Amino acid sequence: MWITEVDDKSPMIPYCTIQYDGKITLSKPLRIISSCNVNIYKFPFDTQTCYLTVGSYIYTVKDVVMHPKFNSSDVNANSLIAFAGKGDWTLLNVDVIEHDLIYGDVYSKVSYMITIKRAPVVYVINIIIPACFMVLLDIASMFIPVGSGERLGFKITLILGFSVLLLILNGMVPSSDSPPILGIFCVVCLSVMVFSIIGSILTNYMMALSDTRPNVPNWVKTWILKCLSRVLLFKLYKDEKDLVVSIDTVISLSDPNVMNTDNQPDMELQKKTEDSDKEIKVTLEVSFLKRLLSAVLKIHKDLNLSKNKQDAKSEWYLAALVVDRLILICHLIIVIIIFSILIIVWATETIYV
Repeated sequence: MWITEVDDKSPMIPYCTIQYDGKITLSKPLRIISSCNVNIYKFPFDTQTCYLTVGSYIYTVKDVVMHPKFNSSDVNANSLIAFAGKGDWTLLNVDVIEHDLIYGDVYSKVSYMITIKRAPVVYVINIIIPACFMVLLDIASMFIPVGSGERLGFKITLILGFSVLLLILNGMVPSSDSPPILGIFCVVCLSVMVFSIIGSILTNYMMALSDTRPNVPNWVKTWILKCLSRVLLFKLYKDEKDLVVSIDTVISLSDPNVMNTDNQPDMELQKKTEDSDKEIKVTLEVSFLKRLLSAVLKIHKDLNLSKNKQDAKSEWYLAALVVDRLILICHLIIVIIIFSILIIVWATETIYV
């Protein structure tokens, strides 16, 4: 009679059943701790398949032939009833396979293919949903006005929160040689957040250049204000000199107070001209007109300088807006791509052995 060669701590049963046809039955409880290779690429929606093989490594098929007592349907039904887990795994199926192992000699084996699926509810609530909310908040923060310090502070706060989430993910993901797609998703989202922070710093720097460097370089006008703005469908406003001017500049130039300052010298000129015809000589009249013309030219020069400064500030501001829109579009494209890949991978039914 063949007795299993399993070295375990189960109690010995010294009794066996002998039937009239010569069949001997020896029932023995076994407590077996086994391990199998897992692939956590689809974590936490992964399905694993483990094999438990029973056979003799001493006797060949000439001496012992292994046959399962129950078929796959009976084993599967009994296993579903007796399966007791901690809530993190669900038993899907148990199949019984008879096969021979050829290793020099031929050995009879019976394998049990156990298919289990991870319960993803805990991971969805603790990791996936908070990560998605943080990504959406980072996208929404791009609509905070350019140049305001609130955007940069808000993004840094999101980075810190996402870093804490990565630490939680590191403690919940089992060890494996291949990283899970969820970890890749979090790393890509963190990289996009860092990229958006760099973009916000760049736009703030461009806004600050309007004070320290009033003249906008030609390459900024050519590549950003003309080419890039057309690609991004960004509308710019231009005056008669083909300079980019903001709406505030146009309004300030059309202000009635400014117009009054231009008309006031004309009124004074008319009034003093009438008085000069009556009381002042021709030489004094010419001298007065020269002084008046000099004052008008000075006012005109001051207005042009003020307008040029406002135009430069407007150009830097619009350049910052164009760059900010480019960063927003890149941010959206990357997030949509990684979300699509994540959903496709999780939706694909694959069993890793």
